[in-house]
Amino acid sequence: MQNLTHTTPGKYHMTHYAYCTALMNLVLVPTQAVSGPLADWLGYRTFFIVVMVAAIPSILAATFAPFPRGTIGGNGNAVGGDGAGEGAETKT
Repeated sequence: MQNLTHTTPGKYHMTHYAYCTALMNLVLVPTQAVSGPLADWLGYRTFFIVVMVAAIPSILAATFAPFPRGTIGGNGNAVGGDGAGEGAETKT
C-alpha cells in the first residue's frame, strides 16, 4: 500500500491511499467474520487448502500487473531519489 502513494498520478497521493485503505478494510471485515465459522465447519486442513486455492488468482494478478518498475523515487529507491524520503530537505 505504501508504494501506492508513489505510483498514483496527480498530487493527491494520500487521498488515493485513504480510499484504497478503506476499500481494503471494507473487504477485510466481512471476510474475517466468515472465516472462523467456515474453518470450524470445513476443518482447518480443508479450510487452509481452500484459502490457498482462492489466493491463486490474486497472486497471478499481482504477478502480471503492469506496475512501473524502477521509477519510484527517480532512481529506483522506494523512499526517494536521494534516500532521504519524499519532501525531505537535502544538503547539497
